[in-house]
Amino acid sequence: MNMDHPTNATTHSPTSRQEETENNKGWKLLSLPSKDYQVQSWKVTFGSVVQKGETVALASRVGTTTTANVSKPTASAHKRPKKRARLVNATATATAAAATTPAVLVPKTALSVPPMTATVPAVGDSTTATTSTSQSPSVIPLLAPGPGILQKPHTTSHSSSLVIAHVVPCEHPTIVQNMCAVCGVGIAPRQKDADQQQPDNSSLPSHRLTVSGGLTLDVSAGESQRLAIEDRQRLHKLRKLSLVLDLDHTLVHATNDARAQHYLATNNHHTDENDETDELPHVRSLRLPLVYNKATDRPVEDGTVANHANNNHNLVTYHMTHYIKLRPHLREFLERAREGYELSVYSAGTRQYAHEIILILARHFVGARHDAADFPQLQRDLQQLQTRIQQWNQKAAEEEKASNNSTTVENGNASSTDPKRDEASESTTTKTATKPKPKKVSFGSTHEKTDNFAEMAADAERKFQQLQTTYQQALQQEQEAVQMAQRLFGGRIVSRTDTVGDLSSNVKSLKRMFPCGGTMAVVVDDREDVWTNVQNETSRSDTTTQSRPGEPPPNLLLCQPYHWGPFSGYADVNNAAGEDLSQITKDSKQEERQDGPETDEQLLWTADALKRIHAAYYESIDKDTTTEDLSKLRTVPELISQLSHNVLKGSHLLLSGVVPLHRQQSNGQQQRPRPPFVRYAETLGAVLHSSVQGPTTLTHVVAAKDGTEKVVQARRQFPSCAVVKPSWLMECVWSLTKRSVSPHVLAAGPAPFGSRSVEARKMPSRDLDLSAVPRTDKARDPETTQKEDDA
Repeated sequence: MNMDHPTNATTHSPTSRQEETENNKGWKLLSLPSKDYQVQSWKVTFGSVVQKGETVALASRVGTTTTANVSKPTASAHKRPKKRARLVNATATATAAAATTPAVLVPKTALSVPPMTATVPAVGDSTTATTSTSQSPSVIPLLAPGPGILQKPHTTSHSSSLVIAHVVPCEHPTIVQNMCAVCGVGIAPRQKDADQQQPDNSSLPSHRLTVSGGLTLDVSAGESQRLAIEDRQRLHKLRKLSLVLDLDHTLVHATNDARAQHYLATNNHHTDENDETDELPHVRSLRLPLVYNKATDRPVEDGTVANHANNNHNLVTYHMTHYIKLRPHLREFLERAREGYELSVYSAGTRQYAHEIILILARHFVGARHDAADFPQLQRDLQQLQTRIQQWNQKAAEEEKASNNSTTVENGNASSTDPKRDEASESTTTKTATKPKPKKVSFGSTHEKTDNFAEMAADAERKFQQLQTTYQQALQQEQEAVQMAQRLFGGRIVSRTDTVGDLSSNVKSLKRMFPCGGTMAVVVDDREDVWTNVQNETSRSDTTTQSRPGEPPPNLLLCQPYHWGPFSGYADVNNAAGEDLSQITKDSKQEERQDGPETDEQLLWTADALKRIHAAYYESIDKDTTTEDLSKLRTVPELISQLSHNVLKGSHLLLSGVVPLHRQQSNGQQQRPRPPFVRYAETLGAVLHSSVQGPTTLTHVVAAKDGTEKVVQARRQFPSCAVVKPSWLMECVWSLTKRSVSPHVLAAGPAPFGSRSVEARKMPSRDLDLSAVPRTDKARDPETTQKEDDA
């Protein structure tokens, strides 16, 4: 930094090693010209971004009497006149002066002489001053030596007492649309080539973060650490954790099949709106715009293109209706989860779809019966009733007027005394009586002459008042739902349209919500494959809880994919559901639709697991009060791994027919992902065996079918072991608890010929108690075996 001064231009340059180090870092020092100057006022606050040559402060000579309002002059007491008044006054003054002052001829050369001005030197400028000390001004500006952030000087970082500030170059910690959010400098987009290695520098963007509103930021490593620390401190004050929820097949089952409209009509039909015992509708609807590109024959998901669909002839906008079935116990789950967690949504759908689903969840939470698509229909019904009321009131008035006129005519005829008119009326009556009365024919008219339009109008008025009350209540509940959606989720949404360019629709990463991988986050999803493609860094690398490559993170709570029976066979919205491994032994008869009451309790299991995780985390935090470094505290993934390991601790499992034998051996294959059933058993703390001969005890045999050699040998050697279906192990995974084996016991059936050995086929029927059958290593006589079977 060049600190030229009129009196001494080279005396106060940086000479210490520390100042040279600071210059090597790119820091620039802002110093006073000499000890004769002091800072009078600051024009820029510390922490602000300054540009090169910008006035940062004003310096004045020591002992010089200066006013306190040099940098901020006070305004004059009089009121500034308006523009028109100023023009009138100026014109009048000029006219008066011209009338009293004689004309003076001024040569043209005199007009070109510049006025005499005093040159004020500026500290920080690169120009060399030549003015003497006696001519130096009393107040001079201090200019920024370069672009950067103005910071206070460190007392131990420089030797000169004249340094008053540091100008630190911006490290561009946050980049928004190729522009630094701090200094506003344009940044070149980062390379998408995965093979190109970027240098290890905290100033380079390393993570992409999606914030509220769908804005994507590029955050540096240093800024990521700072955000993670602030987020952890904030959650600790609230005594909460972060919860990331999936939508499709986790909380709802959505379809756009038009046949689902039948279930919408039957479930949302209510005979009495005031009946508090009537359950809320569990099938909802929403309408979303779909922009379709005729040129590419594909829908458009980019929101910027969709907004300009009217300007492109190849883009056509449609509106598609989606039918949403809410999962059982959803309201109770949200009520229990919001107490200890900060809820977020990570969906494979579009942002608008996720936003509408959140509103549906909020409507169900506050008890609202109507969706956004119901309000236009309610308005049309009100308009139709209002039109009918006007028509029927008009007809009632016409009938009343006609009735009054006929009564007046009859009264006039009765008072008539003309005999000739009486004779004519009698003759007319006689002729009319002799003629047959014509048959009355109706052509489908809505109302007969006998209809009382006044009563019909009054009845319609009552219905109108009831419908208007329902409409007003629906509007009020809609406002409550919007506020509840904000309180529940706060706009924390990540959708597939937010990850276009770096993540596909089948890949999810916690770093899009938590730059450091979500060490305080719990994920609830029905698919685990979407979380296996990206390293989420959910736990420290020096712990045993780090998941293998290709396996989901340990803080994922897997849930059973939700499929509503009546929606089976309908097209799903967005991506497909996760694989339900509990259905390996499912019979074909059970695949039929079930319209009866649902028995799904997945959300209750998940709510209970979340409660135990929250209690265990803050219990460990309260015990470890001596640790001031938050990075050394236990993380949520480590805690979930410990809780999962205690579920089947002490159990010995044998797999039969679910995993190939060569895949069950995971020794020496730490870099390969384990098969799902093997990973589930080991994660839950069970000891996994590959055969019956090795273990001294066996508690469970998880088999896809009965009659295999492993099942037969296990029953013979370990009569007390339970032979269960894979659904038992999956329920233990979904609930994070050890489930009862009673509903999952594998029923014994007839063994196919050739599937077992001769000795195994001589065993008694599976319906008998195997514990009462004697075991021996010698061959048994068939006659003796038959007698024992008969007994």
